[in-house]
Parts: sequence; C-alpha cells; structure tokens
Amino acid sequence: MTSLLNPGRPFLIFFQGRSGSTYLSEALDSHPDVRCEIERLVGLRKSGAEEQMNWIRGFLAGSEDRGVSAIGFKTKLDDVLDPQALADVLKRLNARIILLSRLNVVKMVVSWFNSERLFDLTGDWNQYPPAAALEPFEIDLEKFDRRLGLVLHGKSRLDAYVHSLDLPLIQVCYEDILTNRQRTIGRVCEFLDVEPMPLKGQCVKSTNDNLRKVVANFDLLHRFYEGTHYQQMLEEVLVADSSHS
Repeated sequence: MTSLLNPGRPFLIFFQGRSGSTYLSEALDSHPDVRCEIERLVGLRKSGAEEQMNWIRGFLAGSEDRGVSAIGFKTKLDDVLDPQALADVLKRLNARIILLSRLNVVKMVVSWFNSERLFDLTGDWNQYPPAAALEPFEIDLEKFDRRLGLVLHGKSRLDAYVHSLDLPLIQVCYEDILTNRQRTIGRVCEFLDVEPMPLKGQCVKSTNDNLRKVVANFDLLHRFYEGTHYQQMLEEVLVADSSHS
C-alpha cells in the first residue's frame, strides 16, 4: 500500500465506446490498492478545457485519494478538449496507459445501437442485474455502415494518439476480457504494480454475443457485408467465462 503522504501511481484508460471500459474500471476500482474513476471529463466538457485539466492534474496527483498504489480514470479521446495539454501532463507524471480496444468492430457498432435502446428504457448506457434481455431489433443498414466508418476512424485516431505519448503501455482487448477475464485483468494489475486478485465489474453484457439473436434483419446485414472481412465478424460467437458489458 502506498504511503498516505504520497499519491498513487497515475494511469489512464483510453477506450472507444462499447469496448468493456465500464466493466474494466469497475473491476479495477474493486481492488483495495487501486482507485479508478469513471468518465469525469464528460461532465466537465461544458466547463471548458482548463477546468478539465485542473481536475486531471489534481486527481492524478492524488489530491482525492492518497491511500492507494495506483490512481487513474477512463476516457474517450473525443471527450478530451485539449489533447496536447493532457499529453503534457501524462508525460510529466510518467503515467501508465491502458489502451482498451475491441477487435470485432461490427459487434461494437451493434452494441452502440443496443446501448441507445437500453438508455431509452433505463436511463443508463450499461446494464446491471437483475436485467432482462432486450428484444431483437432491426438495423438500418446505411446508418450501420456510417457508424462503422466512424468507429474505424476513431480507432485509427486513438491508436495514433496513444502511441505518440511514448509512455508505458498495455493493450487490452475486449475479447480477452470476455473469454479469460481473470488472466486479462491480472495482466493489468501487474502492469500497475498491484497484486493480481479475483476482480469483476458489476455491469453485465447487454448484447448477446450471437448477433443472430440480436439483429432481427441479420440476413440482410450479413448479405450487405458478404465477401468482406466484416462477414466473419458478424458470424463470430465467443464463449464468455463471465457476463459483462
């Protein structure tokens, strides 16, 4: 445990939406030696870039919690109003970076649609037990294709930014959390120099991994991408060792 006179080791989780960030941050925050905050930068957008940076500097310096070994938060790059100022702070603190991604970008887009339905029903973007499965729904193919393009562009931009930081980095895939949660989260704990232990988040997976059970017009979507590498992504079904978003 870090001395109460010293701040914890700073870290930051960069992610795109629907890649398991809430689950990972909840799991890490349940560790007694880790403090992991949610997306505070979203709520600070209206206050401006300087207010965001003031909170980041204070939080990562340990002003809110000096009793942990690692302290960090998660954010989308799009929610950072001054990416260069953030880069400067992270470099000065020699922060550790967790890049969370999802290999199956098709499922990411389907989950994006599904999360909007969930928010309309519950007021929350994530699902928590007890939770009933959402009914299958039809997807607008052109809207889906536009969103897929946005996801791919965002992924490229995020990768470039994170690697430009030249800071200690671990890359974590949603699929690895889904199929081997403890080993994957254990890798993250080791990266943060805290003891690996059985951890789990509270949210549950809101989109069935078998898209045939989610997308009512699955055959149309499948034909739309037939012959492309996205066809395999549509057909992929992974076996999860635990439920999470």
